[in-house]
Amino acid sequence: MNPFPDNVTSGMRIALFLFVATSVAGCLAPYKPPRPEEPEPVPLPPPRISPSGATLQDQVSGTTQRLQAVSVVDPNIVWASGTGGTFAVTHNGGQSWRTGVVAGADSLEFRDVEAFDGHIAYLLSAGNGTQSRIYKTEDGGVNWQLQFINRDSLAFYDCFAFWDQRSGIAFSDNVRGVFPILYTDNGGADWDFLSDPSNPSASPVPAAAPGEGAFAASGTCLTTVGKEAAFIATGAGTEARILSTTDRGQTWSQVTTPIVQGTPTTGHTSVAFRNGRDGIAVGGDCMTYSIGMRAPRRGELAAELAARLADALDDETLYRDPRQAATQHPGAIPASLQRFGTAAVRKLISRPGAAKRLLGEVLSEPKPHVVFRRPRSPWRPGALALDRRTRMLYDARCVYINGESLHVGGRDAALLRRLADERGLDARRVRAASRPARSLLRVWFEAGWLGRLR
Repeated sequence: MNPFPDNVTSGMRIALFLFVATSVAGCLAPYKPPRPEEPEPVPLPPPRISPSGATLQDQVSGTTQRLQAVSVVDPNIVWASGTGGTFAVTHNGGQSWRTGVVAGADSLEFRDVEAFDGHIAYLLSAGNGTQSRIYKTEDGGVNWQLQFINRDSLAFYDCFAFWDQRSGIAFSDNVRGVFPILYTDNGGADWDFLSDPSNPSASPVPAAAPGEGAFAASGTCLTTVGKEAAFIATGAGTEARILSTTDRGQTWSQVTTPIVQGTPTTGHTSVAFRNGRDGIAVGGDCMTYSIGMRAPRRGELAAELAARLADALDDETLYRDPRQAATQHPGAIPASLQRFGTAAVRKLISRPGAAKRLLGEVLSEPKPHVVFRRPRSPWRPGALALDRRTRMLYDARCVYINGESLHVGGRDAALLRRLADERGLDARRVRAASRPARSLLRVWFEAGWLGRLR
């Protein structure tokens, strides 16, 4: 049967056929992701010479966020990631960078990025609980898919690495003596446990030493080599080891290295291998303010300090203006009320001592989801180390630990400042401490803020 009416000419039929064929071909053609518009190159500052004699070229990233990780695809395509849910990518070797923020992730720190070309990249945010997440883009950062979100409040994912575009692993600090390790072989559509803390007997990974984990170290605590091998550098516990696999995580071996270790701030920070045999691991003592802390934004810090100063300001003076006459402009703010408010703010900020104390409490405050576990063994004076989740700082007047402040002086102040700096005390110093200082250490020990150093 002729599907066309009699008045349709052969030319019209050919045109219709070509239109249908073109439409079908378009539907069957491979999907091409949208190509975001790349910024024009920007003038760069003159190159500079480093103290070692290397020539360095500063580039303009286009963001004020701290960039923490980098993934080099080739001399032209490079991805970077950092705080505030930020990512950056260049297609011209850094002459210009396109930056963005992953939707819904502006509170996250992307401490690792793995990219394969100008379109496909993965991001890992590090942190306790749900702050550890994995995202993927296939269109150069226009859209990001949330692939994994950590539901274990004790897990802290430090880094991930890939053998190829579809296969990779992610590593977390230990949970109840087991290292959680995730694996994907389908481009992140599924992230499954290679090592699951809820099933420790089935874990192929050697059991963790007390406190053992990894330093996120811009995503370099884990590396893959070739098609099957991977190496993990650990630290922050009583041991520092290199964990390795040659079969994509089905079996693992371990070796303890002579690097400085044994405290929450020591051990390996980074590992790299040229092939399956030749590699290097670096680390040492990482006593920096940033360990376990998020760099505060000025606005957030000011808001928190203002709120705490207001709570601490015991002033319930009520605004009164009995001389205020009836007005024809009830929407206008009276000048006397403006003066009252200004005086309240001045009184708030006129207490620098209180502001400094509250600053220490804010900076040492653990995140809300952090939980400290009480020790199983009773207190006895001996070598001690701060729990890796404990935040301890000090200034000229006070010591701050986990959001609390303590005014100390003399020999006790020197002891506690040493504890904050070195994250631990040897048995001799603990036993030589004054009775009040030992009582304080005992309280912190029983709260789980510090533990026995073995």
